[in-house]
Amino acid sequence: GEPLYGYYYSRDEWVIRKHMELLSNANIAFLYFDVTNSFTYTHVAKTVMKVCHELNEQGFDAPEVVFYTNSGSENAVRQIYDEIYKQNLYPDTWFYVDGKPVIVAQEKDNIDDFFTIKLPQWPTENNKRNSWPWIDFKWPQYVYKNKEGVGEAISVSVAQHSGNIVFSSSGLYGDKSN
Repeated sequence: GEPLYGYYYSRDEWVIRKHMELLSNANIAFLYFDVTNSFTYTHVAKTVMKVCHELNEQGFDAPEVVFYTNSGSENAVRQIYDEIYKQNLYPDTWFYVDGKPVIVAQEKDNIDDFFTIKLPQWPTENNKRNSWPWIDFKWPQYVYKNKEGVGEAISVSVAQHSGNIVFSSSGLYGDKSN
């Protein structure tokens, strides 16, 4: 079906503003930018961050952002760092833990210890400490713990692929082949 605001491109600033207003009103703390396949979408991320910054200036409590890497994590972290964090673009939109912006990546990919690292947790991997889930197939959902063993993340997925898509077979039918 047609989206509420009609058909649009992901970089459409008007639609981004409407979505961020709704997410602000719903008290969403932060959003993941899913860059797990090494494409960072920084042009869109910058627009989202600009809109969130403007909403913050208008008195909203706009969601903050976290980049979630996986494949090619080292290159993705470097590109995101160079194009956004090193440029100090909209730091009021960065989600912070322990006084640093959070990025989901491998520990070895941290640039000059700039980030608070959370490890990527794939649904087909054994649970890791200090990881945040991309999606979770477990029921009841697992509470992911930080380095100290304190629970801090849980995946509540509202949807997943249907039909013959590989991950739908895992989540719905227990397929372990992927």
